[in-house]
Amino acid sequence: MNVVEESPRNARIDAGMLARLAKSKPGQKIRALVLLNIPNVQQNASGKRTGAAERASASRSIRDSSAAAVESVDLILKRFEGRRLTEPSALGTIAIESTPAGIKAISESQDVRAILEDQPVSRLRYA
Repeated sequence: MNVVEESPRNARIDAGMLARLAKSKPGQKIRALVLLNIPNVQQNASGKRTGAAERASASRSIRDSSAAAVESVDLILKRFEGRRLTEPSALGTIAIESTPAGIKAISESQDVRAILEDQPVSRLRYA
């Protein structure tokens, strides 16, 4: 039985990525973007544009609020021989590299909102 299989707990991972994880070798390292579940971050609900100081404050707030979530993810990565590739971004995301089992374990954490496949960005070519 493969370590990664579809279940309601894997709802945080895209179905396409789940399929690729299921086909991966157990020890294979896979890169992913983790969207952290960050509580108590105020958002600009008014819809008005914010100034530079407000944006910087919001970015700091997200980074500060993500500390516990990052620590939780780091502990899981350590168990599965993975590693964090980046510090938390202003959007509350981190890039990681881990095994399929490690990515599944991270997806089950309450500190994680979603996991996206880390894919290269390329220019569109028009025919």
